[in-house]
Amino acid sequence: LDERALDAAINALESGEKTVLLVGSALLESQEAMALLHGIAEKTGADILAPTSNRRMERGQGRFAINKVPYPINAALECLAPYSRAILIETPPPVAFFAYPGKPSLLLPVDCHTVTLAAVDADGSTALAALADRIGAKPATPRDHERPAAPQAGGITLQNLGAALANALPEDAIVVDEAVSSGGATFPAGDSAAPNTWLALTGGSIGIGIPLSAGAAIACPDRPVITLQADGSAMYTIQGLWTQARENSNVTTIILANQSYEILKGELHNVGAQPGPDALSMLNLDRPQLDFVAMAKGMGVPGKRVEDIADLMRTIEEAAKEPGPFLIEAML
Repeated sequence: LDERALDAAINALESGEKTVLLVGSALLESQEAMALLHGIAEKTGADILAPTSNRRMERGQGRFAINKVPYPINAALECLAPYSRAILIETPPPVAFFAYPGKPSLLLPVDCHTVTLAAVDADGSTALAALADRIGAKPATPRDHERPAAPQAGGITLQNLGAALANALPEDAIVVDEAVSSGGATFPAGDSAAPNTWLALTGGSIGIGIPLSAGAAIACPDRPVITLQADGSAMYTIQGLWTQARENSNVTTIILANQSYEILKGELHNVGAQPGPDALSMLNLDRPQLDFVAMAKGMGVPGKRVEDIADLMRTIEEAAKEPGPFLIEAML
């Protein structure tokens, strides 16, 4: 434990200035650490944020919620703009994913005083316990998060998708999040759903969802696995469905089918590119349109195409109860 860093963190919390605790890695997997973290926040008035990408988070009713630094560059800058002090625990300073013209790469304000209490590979739990002890903070008690009402019949949209998932996710599910452009709509569901483990990519590649789900199901055969899978990135590793069938894994793969590499279109715009029709056509998943139910069937995984939000909830609930894999193509 670096005593000078501990003193600097205490000074930040006692400064009276707007302060954020940025925490990642193992702390997000420990309810004991999260209780201390929220106790410190309650004692000092500091805010808590996780990095944009995290390998694992323990979420759901009876657990502590934590917001993430948003992925979109403008939203990230707006989120972090109020802070003049930042304390980093098991996470590096947040940076932009790409070099955006006219936008900073370092996301914290230039005049924000930053303290690294524990580096990424350090023991953040020990540092957190020392910080709580020095300021007299006690572990907080988790509060349940109000679950949104289950949406009624109608088309599947980004506006109703999160509420549907919050109501449909089974207890003790392992959620594999590769929703990509739908991720902003799906992530909040993890806090008000039944207790769950949330797994996600921590880098910049795409295609982790289907194989990561197979691995999670093999590691934890007694737990249902729910994959939130963008259609474009599914095409990188679609053969993982064959592995799920071979292993008879209890994985429900939800293909969020917007029929486009939508995230890439957005990033082309953000970096100032002006793509023409030929470039944009390469980012559309049509000509021919993909049929994920047919592809899944060809690899031994039954599936269903769904266009109604209430039907999506019912199908998730039914599929999670049955052994073996199942694919839902949710048409956005």
